[in-house]
Amino acid sequence: MAAITLNRVVKTYDNGFVAVKGIDLHIKDKEFMVMVGPSGCGKTTTLRMIAGLEEVSDGDLMIADRRVNDVEPKDRDIAMVFQNYALYPHMSVYENMAFGLKLRKMPRAEIHARIEEAARMLSLQSQLEKKPKQLSGGQRQRVALGRAIVRHPKVFLFDEPLSNLDAKLRGEMRYELKTLQQRLQTTMVYVTHDQIEAMTLGDRITVMSHGEIQQVAAPTIIYDFPFNRFVAAFIGSPGMNFLPGRLVQDGDAWWFALAGGARVRMDMAERSRFAEHAGKDLVLGVRPEHLAHGGFVTAAPSATTVGMTVRVVELMGDHQYVYLALSGQDQPVVMKCNSHHRCTVGQQIQVHCDAAPAHVFASTDEHAKNITLPKDFPQIHA
Repeated sequence: MAAITLNRVVKTYDNGFVAVKGIDLHIKDKEFMVMVGPSGCGKTTTLRMIAGLEEVSDGDLMIADRRVNDVEPKDRDIAMVFQNYALYPHMSVYENMAFGLKLRKMPRAEIHARIEEAARMLSLQSQLEKKPKQLSGGQRQRVALGRAIVRHPKVFLFDEPLSNLDAKLRGEMRYELKTLQQRLQTTMVYVTHDQIEAMTLGDRITVMSHGEIQQVAAPTIIYDFPFNRFVAAFIGSPGMNFLPGRLVQDGDAWWFALAGGARVRMDMAERSRFAEHAGKDLVLGVRPEHLAHGGFVTAAPSATTVGMTVRVVELMGDHQYVYLALSGQDQPVVMKCNSHHRCTVGQQIQVHCDAAPAHVFASTDEHAKNITLPKDFPQIHA
């Protein structure tokens, strides 16, 4: 078993800066956990504490039910893959992969068997005699993975390993990493600032901001039920539309009155907290795919139609992003729709806004809570 548990873990540097602020996190055995957030949020510091490369200032760090706060990195039975590969340029691929095993004085036959096994997994059999400078970026990253795999560790740690690769290679390596985890059945912790990597790789995602955990859940939960506005903004490409306004009640119906005078009917399942927030400055969050071009699509029963002006159109192949101007809103509203739903810059169109899957956030603060979640909805470990 190689579960990882952080209990109120804090990291404070000598200058007094608190990089990680008492986080609680449980990573299950054999889980692929992705830690995501903007630069400076504390995700890499947390990973380095798990690795033993940073000291834990306070709290308890457990790996496989063993407290490892004071255990040396070499004794934690973990393997780390870095962003810059960290390969020895004067050694062959084989020698790079064998180096750590030789330091542990492992028998030569066992070293060879492990390298052959890892090379087969990573399609490196024909590259074993080459030096790193003779390899492509993707091949170098495979060597770094192979060097970790041959150790048979309890835990793999990844520090933005794909950030130096081009878009095509990143896509290929995401697939390889996911299939590798399924084959090895080993706990993996992966740090990235790329929310696409987080969504595609993780069994669960930990979203961090300013040294604190904002939400931990499966990718679909994170996307469909963000705990607060920060999570809603960070996960999704393009991001969620945020429209300031206020909740108003009209008979039995609730409406969201936008700053420019338009209103959107709040036809959604969870409305229990609307009354306590009525009249306050709030933010309506709507994802681009929940807007539809009224000239081509019939409005859903839960949708409200609002007039908007086309400002920019981005064709993406089978779909397009249409940037729209809405009266009273400073930021453009982004709609994702079929690329055949033609519109031109300057055109006035009717947009169906489906509020059933939308969200209302308690204020304009970036960490404002989502008031359209059930009251008992868990922030952690959903």
